[in-house]
Amino acid sequence: MTNVSGAKDELPCWNLADLYPAPDSAELQADLEAMADDAEAFAARCRGRIAEMTEDEFAEEISAYERLGDVMGRVLSYAQLWYAENVNDPERGRFFQGMQEHMTLVMSELAFFPLEINRLDDAVLEAKCGAAA
Repeated sequence: MTNVSGAKDELPCWNLADLYPAPDSAELQADLEAMADDAEAFAARCRGRIAEMTEDEFAEEISAYERLGDVMGRVLSYAQLWYAENVNDPERGRFFQGMQEHMTLVMSELAFFPLEINRLDDAVLEAKCGAAA
């Protein structure tokens, strides 16, 4: 957070440029589109297949899942911080709500993954995690 003007009476303002340049930026839109596509592809590759994956495949898919989580975290952090700057602005409220809805859709594509992992026998999971370590 930086206080742009330095005036004592002004509240600090988040510098969100490290996340995205603006709520309507091409970078944010590209991440949203890629995230939706990547989540769909991830589900197509992995749903119902986790138990039969090799150690290397499992490690690759864990990494893919983590990358999706990183992008989702960046998007939601940006949306929440931009909204928090002025919670009385309806445009910001709509933006934040839209990002939450988008993340809900993406998470619904990915919800199977931890559930299927939890159904694995402990010995099978330990063997698969050997390549992920």
